[in-house]
Order: sequence, then structure tokens, then C-alpha cells
Amino acid sequence: MNKWFAASASVILAVLSADIPADEPVSPQQSGQTQTQGTLDDADLRAGDRAFAQRDYPVAVSFYTKYLQLADKSGDQDAVKTAYERLMDALIMSRLTPLAETRLAEYEKRFPQGRETEIAMWRGDILYQKGKYREAGELYRKLLSSLPLQDPRRLRTLFACAQVLEKQGEWKAAAAQYEPLSRQAAGTQLGRQSFLRLILCLASDGQCDRAWDLLLANPPENRKARDTYSLLAAYITLKQSGAEAASGAWRSLAGTFRDGSDPLVYLVASSYGDAMVKINAWPDALLSYRAAFHAATDKNEMFETLNRMVEVISQTGDKAYAARLAMSQLDLFKDSLLTSDIKLRTARLLRDAGSSKGALDLYESVFANMNSTDQEKFQAIYEYAMLLAQNGRLAEAEKTIRNHFRAQKESDGEFLLAEIMVRLNLPDRYCSQYQKIAERWPDKAKQACLLAARACLDGRQPDRAMVFLNRLRHLPQVDPVHLLYLEAVTRMQKNQKGAALKLFNDFLKQAKPWDELLPDALYQSGLLAFFLQDTALAAERLGRFRKAYPKHPLAPQAAAWLVQIYLSRNDEVAAERESWRLAEQYPASEYALDAQFRLAAHYAEEGSKDKAEGELKKLAENSRFPAVQARALYVMALQAVRRGERKTALSLLNTLYEKFPDAAVLPEAYYLHGDILRKESDFKSAVPFYQKVTALRPNSALAAAAYGSIGDSLLAIASADPVSSQNELNSAVQSYQSMLGQRDCPPAFSAMGAFRMGRCLLLLGEREPASEQFRQLLYKYPAAGVKSHPVEMVWCVRSAEALIDIAARQPIRSTLEYARIALHWLADAGLIPLSEASDRFEKLKKTKFNP
Repeated sequence: MNKWFAASASVILAVLSADIPADEPVSPQQSGQTQTQGTLDDADLRAGDRAFAQRDYPVAVSFYTKYLQLADKSGDQDAVKTAYERLMDALIMSRLTPLAETRLAEYEKRFPQGRETEIAMWRGDILYQKGKYREAGELYRKLLSSLPLQDPRRLRTLFACAQVLEKQGEWKAAAAQYEPLSRQAAGTQLGRQSFLRLILCLASDGQCDRAWDLLLANPPENRKARDTYSLLAAYITLKQSGAEAASGAWRSLAGTFRDGSDPLVYLVASSYGDAMVKINAWPDALLSYRAAFHAATDKNEMFETLNRMVEVISQTGDKAYAARLAMSQLDLFKDSLLTSDIKLRTARLLRDAGSSKGALDLYESVFANMNSTDQEKFQAIYEYAMLLAQNGRLAEAEKTIRNHFRAQKESDGEFLLAEIMVRLNLPDRYCSQYQKIAERWPDKAKQACLLAARACLDGRQPDRAMVFLNRLRHLPQVDPVHLLYLEAVTRMQKNQKGAALKLFNDFLKQAKPWDELLPDALYQSGLLAFFLQDTALAAERLGRFRKAYPKHPLAPQAAAWLVQIYLSRNDEVAAERESWRLAEQYPASEYALDAQFRLAAHYAEEGSKDKAEGELKKLAENSRFPAVQARALYVMALQAVRRGERKTALSLLNTLYEKFPDAAVLPEAYYLHGDILRKESDFKSAVPFYQKVTALRPNSALAAAAYGSIGDSLLAIASADPVSSQNELNSAVQSYQSMLGQRDCPPAFSAMGAFRMGRCLLLLGEREPASEQFRQLLYKYPAAGVKSHPVEMVWCVRSAEALIDIAARQPIRSTLEYARIALHWLADAGLIPLSEASDRFEKLKKTKFNP
């Protein structure tokens, strides 16, 4: 049921009181009620009538109550009767339902021959306000059958019946009653309200075109009507086009609302707020609820709207603000509205905002309140103790729980303590706690051991879990089928995949079709079979899981695994079919999108260019997920590069930059762009793209690669004319140093960077620093173990040859010593014979110095 219909209660009461123009408020005098004719001072009565006419109903209640007391003292029964009748109208309009119910009982007792029709209508109003719509509807229909066709109260009762149907969500039936009412009572408040409700019901029932036709056929005549017209149009738009499409116009309209209660503003704003929450449009939801709060007609509506605002603010992550707003409820609403549930939620907000003291006080106010239910007390104590334990006050938590759970409830408290220890990830404590429970209360041993085993498995403690499973086998009334499942999970965590799969198979043969563990067993056994390379069994289990449990949270993952299984079997048809089924059934799932990317990659590897492009184009056109579109464009560019289609790749990358300037995949795209330019020997243009990578993705392997590519580009520019390229060489050295300083720089990159930095230093004429750079790389990767680092070995070999070349050009003592080290490193690594190393060194010593 839509919560916003709470706003309609005041409307029903207003139109039930009289058939008068909308600009004239209802007054009890106009409804034909008893007038006092005696000599009693009627100043309070007249003051109440004036307050009622001004819609200040609580003030009217106060004056009518004084008049009732005065009439009672005077003994004037006619005055007493009039006072009760006026007071009943004011109480109902004030939504003081419990007091109205009490006063109605008094009235019936004192005036058993009172007005039956008015009594029935009051009782119907009270039932309506209490949310007993079925009983209210029955009473209104019964009253309707007793009213003559010409009785003006008949129309008001018909309106009340329609409101009940509205509350029950029967929009079409309600509209069918409002439509004739809007014609029969045209020009009156009842007629206008009927037309308003008719439009709302048609829109809610999906008959938006008809609602528009009626609205356009009745243009507004004054400012107030124009405001109503705009609100109705906004409501129809919301129901017809959805929250996202209507949000822009709604923001503009919401800024025009004036402060003050307005049932229609409350209704429409609340509807927009609820719709915005469904699409996670938190700022628009908050804007809507704020408008609804200011337009609320009573404290119930204010309280409910404030609660929604707290939830929305909490969703935005501003826990502190949400907690402050929730605390304001405690000051604004000091009555029955502050239920234990509200206090618990406020305590959680305070806890999440870091206000432990405030949270603890609220929790205590719930479990110390004798009016709280047992469930509410239990929850409050649990969260109270949990918060204490998380703040390092576990002993206080234990004392609180044991003080509350005594005698027959003592075991409940011990279980609660064990659960807190599980939440705190204290395996020694919770295992011991469950063991004590099992020993002290034999009838609770089964429950304790099962909970302990599951807690151990959740905490990945398979050896401890096995201890409790062995104990369960010796207990009576333990389901052996469930023990199979638990042992299978235990074996799986112990990496005993074969044994685990066998146990899952046994469980699946014996489990009932409705067993709640069946879905997980199917899923886990499917994965185990895949890891054990039994792809046929894996496909059967995961396919069965997906078909039998399509709404299970793991269903998208199961479908994604199926795609991978089919691809591993080279069954492209099945993989493609499963990918599209995954995309169709779970369009918002990351697994569906990943499956399509995986399928495209598989097609590309197999050389199916058209198929790969087709998959990627579909992803690039998926406007619901901009991040996916951006990634698809990048992958398409990458595949174009691999096919040698440089211009196509650059065009795709430029489209990516233009359409998705904030995409997460931009660093990869910039790096690819730089590589394309570098491959075309356009080194100067490539450098800025690599620099963008280092700015967007610092301290990463990609940043390290980008720094290396900057250095390589500058080195390539300088190699043509080293003498005139001193700035480029110095910048290249800095880039290589930056690469080596990256936190996530891979060892292969480090080795390459160290060698190339040495080359730059050589070109700069810095022989000694260059030689030291090469020598340090050889020390970093000793010859004995370098073959286990094949990539790094390449750069070590090049460093060794560089040291030998330096010695050949400048055969002085230091360079010859470095050359000897390099030759010995090559020999020790098994790359050249030792005799060759010795011969080469002898030749170096005989080389003449040629500066």
C-alpha cells in the first residue's frame, strides 16, 4: 500500500463535514448539528467555531472541551449534546483518534437515542484513521444503504467509500466512484476533491492518458487551482514516465512550494521521494522528502517523512548527519510515535557515526522498558553487548547479558555471548563457549555443536569444525544428510577437493528437493568439478543450479562459470548462448558484462574478427552502464591495434575521450594511444599520453610502465644526436628513476629501467655512474639463480656486454675490473664457457687506450 495515502485522511474528513466551496473552511454549525438555545454562556462555543472555520482544529478541541465542561455543570443537556457533537468533529479533524473514540463512547452512553447517522460516520472515520479500512468500508456501505437518495450526506458517504478503496489499492474501483461524484457535486468542495482523487487514482492505475485528457479538459481558473493543476500533472508524469525522466521538471516545481501544510503537496512529494529512492537518486529523494515534511498536515506525517529522510541521508554515507537528524526525533516526538524500533534504528545510526555513549543509552532505554517486546529487548541487549565488546569492554558485555538472562533463559544468554564472540572472530573463545553450553545443557548440545561447526567454517577453521562434526555424529536426532554437507565444506576448505566432491555427490543423492542447502551444494560441487577438470559434471551441476534457482544471489556467477566452462571445451555455440542468457536474465550483473567481454576476447583469439567486434559493439551501445561502454571502446581499440588498424584504433580512443572523460579505463587508453604513436616513431607526441597515465594511476604497474615508456621515447629522440639532446637524456634518466621508485614496479620493469638508465648516462658522458648502474644490476641478480628470472636475465646480459664494451673503448683499471666481473657473471650463468670468458678478458687487457 502506498504510504502517501495517509495524507488523504484530512481530505475525507473535510468533505464529510459539509458541501461548501473550497475556500470556505468547514464549520460544525454548517453541518446542521444541534444548536444550543439556552441561556448558557456560549463564548467558548463560538471561539471553537471560529477556530474550526480557520482549520485550527486542536484549538477548537480545547474550546469545545471547555464548553462541554461548562454545559455539564449547568445541567443543560441540549448544550452538552451540542458540545459533544462539535467536539467529535474537531477531534477527528485533529486526528486525535484515541480521544475521539473515548468521547464517542461517552456520547453514546449519555445519549442512547442520539443521531445514528452521525454516530455511524464518526465511527467510520475512527476506523479509517486506525487503519481498519475493511471495517470502515463495511460501515460506510451499510450507512449508504440506509440514506435516502436525496440526502446530501449520501454523496459524502460515497466519497468515504471511494477513499477506503483507494487505501486498499483498488484504484480502478475508486476511480469509478469518484468520477460520478465529481459531476454530481460539481462546483463544491466535495466535487473538486472527487475530481482531484479521480486524477490520482487513474494515474496510479496506469490510465495516464485518460488522466491527462481529464486534466486538460478542466484548465485552472485561479492561482490555487493552477498550483493543484501543476501537482497533478507532476504526479501523472511520475507514473507515466518514471522518476528519472520526471526528475528535472520535479526539481523546478519543488522549488516553488510555500511552507505550510498541504495534503496534495505532501502526497506528490512523498511519491516522488519514494520513487527516487528506488533508483538510488538520493539528492532528489532528499529534496522531495524535505518538501513533504514542510507540507505535512500532522505529526504522524512529519514523523514518517523524517524517518525516510534519515534513511536517505544514511544511504549517502553521511552517518553523522543522519544520526543528528534521528536524534531530533527524540526531542520533537516525545510520545507513542517513538517506538522501540525507532530507538533501535537511531542507536544504530549513532553507533555508526561513532557516538557510542548515545547509542548505548538508547539501547538501554529499550531493554529496560517494560513495554518493549521480548524480541525488541533481545535485539537491544545483543547490539548493546556487541558495541561494548567492539570497544574492548567484553567483560561488561558478558555481565550485562548474564544479568538479563537468568534462570530458564540462562542458556539463551550463553548462546548470545557465543554469537558475539563469533562476530568478534575469537575462535578460541567461541569454540570454548559452545563446548560449555553442550556440556551444561545436554538438550542444547546439538544446537551448540551445529552453530560451532558453522562458525568455524565461516571463519575458515576447518580443523576445529571437524572436531564438532565428530561430536555431532554421536548425538541423537542429528540429520546425517546435513552432516555430509558440512563435512564436504570442511574438506573443501582443507583443499581436499576430491573428497569434498564425493561428499557433495552423496549429499545431492540423499537431500530432499526442498532442502535449503541444496543450492549451495550444487554450486560448490560444480566449481569443484571444474577445478578437477571434469567439465561435463561441472556444466551439469552449474546448469542445474541456474535453472532451478534463477533468483539465487549466486545465479549470475554460476552462469558466468558456465560460459568459461563452455569456452574451455571450445563449445562456442553453448558459450554464446549462455552469455546472452546471462545478459538477458541478469542485465545489471557485472558477471553478465564480464561474460560478454570474455566471449569477445575468445572470438578475437580464435581470429573471428566480426564476432568479436559484434559483441563489443553491443557492449559499447549499452547506455545503462557508461563504464562498460568506455571499457568496450578501449577493448575495440586494443583489438584494432593487434590487427594493425592504427587509424581505427585512434578513432575509437578519441571517441572514448570525448564521450567518457571520467572513465576508469582512461589510463589504459592513454597508454595504448602512446604505444600507437611510439610504434609510428612519433616519440615526441607519445610522451604526453604516457604522462597522463602517471597522473591518473600513480604507484601502479601501469604507471611504472608509463615512466619506462617516457624514458624509452626520450632515449629514442636523443639517440639520433646525443650531443644536442642533453635535456632529453636528463629527462629520460629522471623518468627511469621515477619508474624504479614506483611502489608496484614489477622486477622485469626495474631491470629494464636500470639498464636503460645506464645507457642514458653513457650518452651523457657519465661513464662511472653508468658502469656502476650496470654492475649493480648484475649484483642484484646473481648468475647462479638468474635463469629463474628469464626477463631480468636479458637485461643483465645486456648490462654485462655494456661493461665489456666500455672496457674495450677505455681499457683502464676500473673498466677492466668491471669487464672481468661481467665476463665471470656470463660464465657462471652458463651463457659462455669459462675459457671464452678468459680469452675475451686477455684480449681486453691487450687493447690500447684510445681516448
